[in-house]
Amino acid sequence: MVDFVVVATAFVVIAIAVYFWQQKSTAKLPNGPTGWPIVGNLDFFLSPGPQRHFKFLETGRKYGGIFRFRIGILNSACVTSYRLFREATVEKGWSFADRPHDIRFPELDTGILTSGVDDVSKAIRRFTVVSLRSFGFGKTDMQNIILNEADLLVEEFQRTNGSPFNPRNALTTATANIMSALLIGKRFDHEEAGFSFISEKMSQALKLVNTTMLVSAFPWLRLWPHKDYRVCLGNFRDTKTFIRGLIK
Repeated sequence: MVDFVVVATAFVVIAIAVYFWQQKSTAKLPNGPTGWPIVGNLDFFLSPGPQRHFKFLETGRKYGGIFRFRIGILNSACVTSYRLFREATVEKGWSFADRPHDIRFPELDTGILTSGVDDVSKAIRRFTVVSLRSFGFGKTDMQNIILNEADLLVEEFQRTNGSPFNPRNALTTATANIMSALLIGKRFDHEEAGFSFISEKMSQALKLVNTTMLVSAFPWLRLWPHKDYRVCLGNFRDTKTFIRGLIK
């Protein structure tokens, strides 16, 4: 009985401490629903999928078109007003350009999509845009590559002879080949073993990203045998190894 009281008391004290720490961490964010200690506003995602967006919309109206919510240790800002959305993404783009450190996939934090707003990240983005343009991105050269890949994609579809098929892999390969032709001067056949393997790995990883979000919100879940998280992490690493091989 004493042990239970000690554990219960410790849990309550920790919950209260976490609650006040989380309140302090949201001091500079927009107003929003308070949420519960530790889990935050997890109830936002417990409602049925088709009705979930209505909950965000109603909350946005209550707080003037922008509000913050928290899931575990993650704080997020949600914009439901068109005027504020335009202000955030166009007029004050850099204010919303930062990305949180993702503990799920630390090796991805050095990429462009997950970069922040520091001087180094800005320089990398500018360098990337200039480099892509020098390779033909947005120019006639790129149009020719797209048209050529489109012709090859049509041929790939015609090989099915009108039978039902899943176009996912063919579309993924065609899209990747456009960037590949620009960056490394090489395209891959739709049936090329290595490329098909990595395309499948990447598609599977992107499907599992959302199911592993709880690991970001509740870091201790990494200690549990979370199958989707392990598979997703392994797929990203395999893809990175494949791309490093191309670069070499």
